[in-house]
Amino acid sequence: MKHEYYADALRAIGGQLRDLLDDEQRKNFHQIAGRLNSEIEARHGHIPARVEGLVTLQAVLEAQGLRPYGSEDPDSYDKLLRDLAVTQEADKLRIREEARRQVQAEQADTFTPPTPMPLELLIEAAHEGEDEWRIEGLWQAGGRALFVAPFKGGKTVTMMNLMRSLADGEPFLGRFPVNPPAIDDVHDVAPILLIDTEMTQRQLGRWLEQQGIRNRHHIEVLCLRGRLSQFNILDPEIRAKWVRVIEGAQVVILDNLRPVLDALGLDENHEAGKFLTAWDETMHDAQVSESLIVHHTGHGQERARGDSALLASNDAIWTLIRDGDEAGSPRFFKALGRDVDVPEGRLEFEPATRRLSMAGGSRKDARADEAIPTILELLGQHDALSGRQIHEALAGTGFSRRQISEALIRAHNQKLILVYDGPKKARMHSLIPSSAPVRGSAPPVRRRTGSECASAPYRKAHSPAHEHDGESEEELAHSTPLPGMEDPSHDDT
Repeated sequence: MKHEYYADALRAIGGQLRDLLDDEQRKNFHQIAGRLNSEIEARHGHIPARVEGLVTLQAVLEAQGLRPYGSEDPDSYDKLLRDLAVTQEADKLRIREEARRQVQAEQADTFTPPTPMPLELLIEAAHEGEDEWRIEGLWQAGGRALFVAPFKGGKTVTMMNLMRSLADGEPFLGRFPVNPPAIDDVHDVAPILLIDTEMTQRQLGRWLEQQGIRNRHHIEVLCLRGRLSQFNILDPEIRAKWVRVIEGAQVVILDNLRPVLDALGLDENHEAGKFLTAWDETMHDAQVSESLIVHHTGHGQERARGDSALLASNDAIWTLIRDGDEAGSPRFFKALGRDVDVPEGRLEFEPATRRLSMAGGSRKDARADEAIPTILELLGQHDALSGRQIHEALAGTGFSRRQISEALIRAHNQKLILVYDGPKKARMHSLIPSSAPVRGSAPPVRRRTGSECASAPYRKAHSPAHEHDGESEEELAHSTPLPGMEDPSHDDT
């Protein structure tokens, strides 16, 4: 390179001039060269090869009584070193830029733009071949999904439940039918690939074993903990190598995103979109049908943390919500996206098998259910009460008016109370005999704690909305019963 040619030229010229010195000048030359080398070594810890020629040339000139400009200032060597370093880095950038242009030219020679498809053919193709859904109502065939959950909120356990459902064809969360991917006869590899970025192989193996997966040969696992920088799919050459590794898998799950971004030096708030673009290209080149990325939510637990591209680039967003800060707090699941609209529902956890099921009922329903036992107790002490009387009687229990009104609707839908017209258009409430507590033996009216939850059989709300004091029909319309289930040991990465 230029700086190397320059250094070689200086050494050659300096050597030739040194040979012309007489004995006295040669003696001075060695003294001056020694001094210059000592000054440079003292400042830099060594003598760079690229300044050896300059030292020789300057020592020759000084030995003849000449003082080259800057020789009396040691900083001149620093400037020379900086100039040579700048020249070297500039040459590297020029070479890299030239290489980039060359590669782009080569790609342009082989690139064929995609051909637009007539709408009629597009519609026909949409009804041919594969199933419309990988997981019905939740994950479209050919779709990209994002699953977000709070820190230690249950995301890894949920993903293991997903893998069991995909491998064995069991409904996901006990509710959503699955069309399991089949083994590719061409590549003869497992159709499901999990790329894990956080857990050790041993822990991951134990947790997956607890799922009781029957078709284990349908799953392959790639543990990247400790070697995440190797997953640099931003680089086209490295991405091509990963495509060969992934090729043959139909469903790929990345759990989770943040460690990869950190390893590649990408800002979660502004540069996640760069990785997602490379991820989509990798999935496309590897002919992967569906992919899912796991990511953390922010402090609000309702939205993916960081770059908005995380939301825009995916077909569906799955959200896991923890209702409280404790490990055993209830979990809720919901999903939203293109043709995906799954209302929030509570999850039940079985510790022995680490299996999850969606029991129905939102956080709003759960809070309403907290008031039902208190309402039943109150009605057990009276023949009938109007809505206004119930609100007044429970005013000191800590339940809000809306919570009491919603609890009345849910109790009626669960066939725990009767609701009928009373005097002066009042809506009267009384116990159905089978739900009536024994008078005189009921405990004092109190509000349940956050760790308690009323259980009731699941029945879809079908009765018309009723009038309640201070509450509109729209506010009271939503009703889904909720069986309570939680386990204090529920925790994961």
